[in-house]
Amino acid sequence: DDNAAGTSPASPWQSLGRAGKSQALRAAGDSLLLRQGDSWIMDTGDALVLTNASGLLGSYHYGNNTATQPLIQVSSRASWAACVRLYDATELTVTGLRLAGCSAGVLVTQSVPVTKNIAVINNVFADIRGPMQLFLPAGSSAPAPWVQDWGVAVALATKNTTKNPGDCKTVNLTVANNVAVR
Repeated sequence: DDNAAGTSPASPWQSLGRAGKSQALRAAGDSLLLRQGDSWIMDTGDALVLTNASGLLGSYHYGNNTATQPLIQVSSRASWAACVRLYDATELTVTGLRLAGCSAGVLVTQSVPVTKNIAVINNVFADIRGPMQLFLPAGSSAPAPWVQDWGVAVALATKNTTKNPGDCKTVNLTVANNVAVR
């Protein structure tokens, strides 16, 4: 229930939209945990968007549930969409999730000068692909058919308004112990 407190397994939020709007990940030591075995499937757009997040985005075991990682999936291939989009995150770990169907599993986007200490570890990236208009064959104005199935597990992007690439930096990005399956 999105009107629940969202502070315990007995009173969880229902939607990723509500979780993204929460104050759950505002400082190191904060956690936003998704229950193992649950699924969130979005038709379009980014599934979970977190702004200025710090802490832990992960999963928890509840009751007799022996299921695997919680699933965040984007079912449409019509547009660029991330399973998890992080705006201006710092001191954040993303772990124990199954991210599927999106063009980017985790997309780190920044508009601040420095984002730092982001770890993407122990996740499963499944069927990550979509319209990647960024990769054009030399001399072509349209992507080759095989390019349409490209996707990225972890990507960095900037909303740099100064157009100076040196104005935005990501420091200490760790991507480790993840599995990619198609």
